[in-house]
Amino acid sequence: TAEGRQGYFYEFSQIAEKLYLSKKTLTAQDWRFFFFAWWQNKEYAMTTEPISERLQTYFDSLKAKYDISLSDEQKAWYQAKERTLGDDMKREYPSLPSEAFEQSIEGAYYAKQFAYLYANGRIDKLPDNEHLPVDTYWDLGVSDSTTIWFIRQVGDEFHIVDYYENSGEGLNHYIKVLKDKGYKYAKHVAPHDIDNRQLGADRAKTLRELARDGYEIDGQIYRLNFDVVPRTSNVNEDIEKVRQILPKCAFDAIKCEQGIKALESYRKEWNDKMGVWRDKPLHDWASHGADAFRYFATYQTKQQYATQLKVSMF
Repeated sequence: TAEGRQGYFYEFSQIAEKLYLSKKTLTAQDWRFFFFAWWQNKEYAMTTEPISERLQTYFDSLKAKYDISLSDEQKAWYQAKERTLGDDMKREYPSLPSEAFEQSIEGAYYAKQFAYLYANGRIDKLPDNEHLPVDTYWDLGVSDSTTIWFIRQVGDEFHIVDYYENSGEGLNHYIKVLKDKGYKYAKHVAPHDIDNRQLGADRAKTLRELARDGYEIDGQIYRLNFDVVPRTSNVNEDIEKVRQILPKCAFDAIKCEQGIKALESYRKEWNDKMGVWRDKPLHDWASHGADAFRYFATYQTKQQYATQLKVSMF
């Protein structure tokens, strides 16, 4: 059984599946991909029963997207089994290889939201909206990772088109990353510490000032003007803002893979002594991508409130 989207089993399975899909000839050093879906086992069937609307939608998507046709008896078995396994159903009885790695991480903040996103096909290939601008949302690191989400607003939805993470690099590196990705940018948003934390050697200026001054890249000066997300005193309130905005989001499954892992793995800290979850996030590798996304949700909530206030004044 897979244990989430990390570790050697996950990495080797991904490599093997890509080799299988590309139909490449395998060498003695390559992994061969095998996948046995639950619906291929004829014993997984039982007397029919009414199927919930949620699961019927899921079964319909299997048919429409992957041409997986299920009998009424198979659907009834799946529904009955899910009543026992709950969030672990896809991990234990996957319909597709990708479902084997959908993990319900204990203490995960966004488990329910990602279950919804997967069930509704909102982590997939995104439609082409290159005519629309992209906003970037940052979490700044000095001794640890700097992360950037690339987000495009499409109507009332937010399309998460890309993600980047690195460490030990100066601001000029990240500006070059933005340039090389080639998106048409609208705004760049960073947390409050952009005014006191620096990634470069110039300690006389804040990071925001360095970005505004710009860097020469390939013979041209590139500048960034940052909007700033103010410091908030209640992280749990901001996490709730992420929960509210996630159902409005759709992710590019390939370009955002690392960021999606971070959001799915972002969880509460465990208190070994008391045997309970602490009311604060665990600071680990997932924190950086999750924090940048939290700034996105906080910024959007603030913008929405400002718009509503402006409308009410008139």
